[in-house]
Amino acid sequence: MKRFFYIVCGLLLVVLLGLFFLSRKDTGKDGDAQTTEMIRGELVSSDASAQLFVLRRDTDQSLMEVHVSEDVRLEDSEGRAVAMAYFLPGMQLEVSGRVAGARIEAERLKEMVHGASLYYLNPDFKVAFSYPATWGPNMRRAGMNGIPTHFEGRDGFFTLDAVQVDEGTLESAVGSIAYHKLKPYGDAPEILHQTIDGQEAAIIVPREDALKDAALVVRYPREVRINDAPYSFFVAYVDKEHVQDIARTVRFFENSLNEKAVSGAPNILVYQPRQGDIIRDSFTVAGFARVSENKFMIRLSADGVGTLMEEVVSTRAADAGVYGYFEHDMVVSSVNLAKLKNHPQATLQVFVYSARDGSETDTVTVPIVWQSDSIETARVSVFFPNSKMDSSGSCTHVYPVPREILRTKAVAASVLEELLQGPTSGEREQGYFTSLNAGVRVQRLAIQNGIATVDFDAALDRAVAGSCRVTSIRAQITETLKQFPTVQSVIISIGGRTEDILQP
Repeated sequence: MKRFFYIVCGLLLVVLLGLFFLSRKDTGKDGDAQTTEMIRGELVSSDASAQLFVLRRDTDQSLMEVHVSEDVRLEDSEGRAVAMAYFLPGMQLEVSGRVAGARIEAERLKEMVHGASLYYLNPDFKVAFSYPATWGPNMRRAGMNGIPTHFEGRDGFFTLDAVQVDEGTLESAVGSIAYHKLKPYGDAPEILHQTIDGQEAAIIVPREDALKDAALVVRYPREVRINDAPYSFFVAYVDKEHVQDIARTVRFFENSLNEKAVSGAPNILVYQPRQGDIIRDSFTVAGFARVSENKFMIRLSADGVGTLMEEVVSTRAADAGVYGYFEHDMVVSSVNLAKLKNHPQATLQVFVYSARDGSETDTVTVPIVWQSDSIETARVSVFFPNSKMDSSGSCTHVYPVPREILRTKAVAASVLEELLQGPTSGEREQGYFTSLNAGVRVQRLAIQNGIATVDFDAALDRAVAGSCRVTSIRAQITETLKQFPTVQSVIISIGGRTEDILQP
């Protein structure tokens, strides 16, 4: 009897152990599973809360959704434990612990990538961080090396700046921004002190729901020089909803673009065009690349047609193998335009041909759409000062520059948006410039009884000094609106105020 009892107990133990190990085994099929094995792969995307991300396994290149929990350990390629918030698409991850995950469908991946972050870096401001993939650069708002410093999308924006204060303290730098006379962050903004990349920092957030702008101020590890002027504090003006997300990823570097802050980033970063952008017969491709001999390829193709054009592009990097900015104009020939009329879904690929075997590496793919000429447009003008045409240096002289925009019921508002974009690089070479700040936004425009009343946000008046510049700003806005026969005069306001704005 005892022997029978021991046999039954032994069989039960075997069954229980078998069930236990089966429960720990990763099924590799759709649906939740748990595993204790190490998973290595490339980060494809993550959600805003950094609690869910998509990993491309190194073993079989399958895509896996991973939910972050207390049991999950994340390590970088050097075995250091890290927080998910500091990772960017393209970086290598090692995941271990009780990982709940599932293989995902292509549509689900598309949704996640659409909401994922991309990598931004700027050698002038010595900074790198991630930003929403749906945002794109304002190519006419660029720094001294042509690198865009203002990105925006439907749900937010960022604009880069730097400040230097006599007192040299973070409190003074924050105060100069938070308590500006125009009160862009309200009467009593909340100041959130933090440590960002080992540096003292503060986030300025308005308490009023109606105010949407925020600011990030961080002390530089070392004083930087921008346009040959010294600065001790990095500043990013960001919308309130995204300022914390961007702050978490900020990293500083000094002179080398191979430093830790950028060493794990993708080798090719494409800022423009964005996914789903509409192109016409010519468009600009811009971003950063870290490639051998500073050369790479750009290819335009279309479904049902194949490759339309492929061009060699060089970066502006001082040395091979480090990041260099690029800005390349693609001009589509009339023959290829005829092909695109029947196949408007196009794909832009930026990549490198491997010197070893000729294979394509570091490929960045951007789906875009070709726009038919059947779209109705309107020709208008925006007005800029011109240093070559106005030898007297008059502050009131502004000159018309043609623009073609989509014809809508709100043409005047569209023209103002074009004005705020500033002159193109070609127009700047001709002497055109703008007195308007980067990142200015129109909040309201109304035209009634011959009077155009336009209300801007606080960026219009930020750090504006000198009667000449104030006069030039007013002239640009006024003349751009007065080109329409329904406008005889213009009233400019900031946040509804007209009396204390644009003071010399």
